[in-house]
Amino acid sequence: MRRLLISGAAALLCIAAVSASPLPIAQAASGRVGACTGADSNAVTVVVDYQGLGSTAVYCASNLSAGATGLDALAAVGVAYQGTSHDGLGFICRIGGRPGPSETITLPNGQSYVENCVDTPPAAAYWTYWTANAGGSWAYSSIGAVNRSVTFGSYEGWSFALGAGIGRGPAPRVAPAVWEVPPAPEPPPAPAPAPAPEPQPQQQPGTQGSNTGSGSGLGSGTDAQQPSSGSSPGESAPSPSSPSEQGSGLGPSASGLPTVPGTASPSASPSPGSSPSDSPESDGSEGSAWPMVVGLLLTVGLAGAAAGLAWFRKRKGHM
Repeated sequence: MRRLLISGAAALLCIAAVSASPLPIAQAASGRVGACTGADSNAVTVVVDYQGLGSTAVYCASNLSAGATGLDALAAVGVAYQGTSHDGLGFICRIGGRPGPSETITLPNGQSYVENCVDTPPAAAYWTYWTANAGGSWAYSSIGAVNRSVTFGSYEGWSFALGAGIGRGPAPRVAPAVWEVPPAPEPPPAPAPAPAPEPQPQQQPGTQGSNTGSGSGLGSGTDAQQPSSGSSPGESAPSPSSPSEQGSGLGPSASGLPTVPGTASPSASPSPGSSPSDSPESDGSEGSAWPMVVGLLLTVGLAGAAAGLAWFRKRKGHM
């Protein structure tokens, strides 16, 4: 007995858990003005043509459940409808409030008629029900809308017939067109490619700013060895002469020896920054050592001759 009670309590708990779990909720039917398109799911286009009572209205009923009827589609678009007391919803006597309970309708035989939705309306003034495939033609339906399931992607039509007779009423004045498929959204534009980085200039070796010489007075870097304009390769421009070379006459030089015009002092050293080709031994041009040697020899010779002549005169005076 105890086991049976425990088993029964466990079963009740399982049932309670299943009933408490959320169930998937179907999307409610909805409607809007305008014909349906390929973007509407589980939808039918509903046309209500008031004919002599007014204009024509077009709606789209979407998100209908499987097995939805023609009246379900009419209710989904928000159009009110009413059945007779005698037939119920099997015979619709009023749609969108027309014909109204106080509206007088003149029948083809001249009689006046007011729809009170009690008995079945006369064949000369009632709402007819039509169906059509998209792109097809309207067909009169002998099955009441309450008993007929709609076909998704098709048309449902209601048209008020005045004096036409059963099954001969005018069809809705909207042609069942093929549903338009909305254009697919355009893909977003591709991002623009990033600009390529500009090449950075590279510094060539041996250019200005890359001097590697020391701080000595003999010139540093490669700039000191570039030939000047107007000189041949390997020959540097002559450096300015020293003050001792610019003087005139036989004035004493720094070494105590007389200088000859146009000759350089023996002790003159190369100016800072001059190349080895600037030295007197480089060639036989002006400024070399030969004029200085010749001048020295002439000076010594003249001095010796003067000394010999003086000695000769002195000796002759003693004789």
